[in-house]
Amino acid sequence: MDIRDIATALDRFCMDTDQYGYADAMPTTKDFQSEEDRISEGEDLLASESGLKAAVDNVRDYVNDEDNADDENLGEYAELLNNLIALRTPTMVVIAAGQAPIVQRDLKADLKTLQGVVGGYIEHISFDIEGEKFIAICNEEGKLKSLPGNRRIESEIIAGTFLVCAMDEDGDVRSLSDKQVQRVMTRFEKIENYTGLEMEDEIFIEVLAWPSNNA
Repeated sequence: MDIRDIATALDRFCMDTDQYGYADAMPTTKDFQSEEDRISEGEDLLASESGLKAAVDNVRDYVNDEDNADDENLGEYAELLNNLIALRTPTMVVIAAGQAPIVQRDLKADLKTLQGVVGGYIEHISFDIEGEKFIAICNEEGKLKSLPGNRRIESEIIAGTFLVCAMDEDGDVRSLSDKQVQRVMTRFEKIENYTGLEMEDEIFIEVLAWPSNNA
């Protein structure tokens, strides 16, 4: 389920339960907006950490409230809650050198976790698959640390383990949809092998020469 589907389900939830404007979970102008406008605002809201947290809290409160136990749509709202929670632990694909890609649905997208996966400081590399934008999160010092060559992205060989996630219009990291997962798995299914000499050729160290005070 992609973010637009979740925003659509959240819009239905807010309309059915009169949750608009409650704790800033969704826009407050439901009576003056078209469904398309509300859903678009919902997508923007879910893309922010604070907005997503508010949506999760509101849906969870409604689902767990005993007064709503007889709501015939409670199962649908519980599914919505699970999908909202999943957005907070985005789906990514982890690719280690010499191994097939693995789908990860329980990784937190915080800096410490991502650094732990790639083994050091992280670097973002944007690339396309069939015209769609993705981000590879890799070790910034992978080549300097002599990590094994993994896969080639565009003209660069990635050294060490890296993750792939989706990229929104603003260039921010987003969870992969099921279709995007399949595209990434297909793109990187072939294991690539690189020699130490090939990796050495990949290392470019740029030395900036600043003029001295005596110049």
